[in-house]
Amino acid sequence: MVAQCPACVLPFERMIGRLGMTEEIKPDVDESVPVEPLPVVQEASVGTVLREAREAAGLRLEDIAERFKLRVAQVQAVEADEWSKLPGR
Repeated sequence: MVAQCPACVLPFERMIGRLGMTEEIKPDVDESVPVEPLPVVQEASVGTVLREAREAAGLRLEDIAERFKLRVAQVQAVEADEWSKLPGR
């Protein structure tokens, strides 16, 4: 069963009752076929995504720093996910 928020359960149960559905619907699954777990995919960090976007656009660190009125060291910290090196941390 999928977890649902309490506010959604009652309307959902009413809808099922109106449709005359009294039994739980189960997916048609062939139990004899082995199911392999999905490979673990590592998501890119925010800094990595930003660095790759900057590089793909052919921009230098200095270009980004000037455009957003930051120091180059701050742009480098963001791209390296070194949040503690940013002001206010």
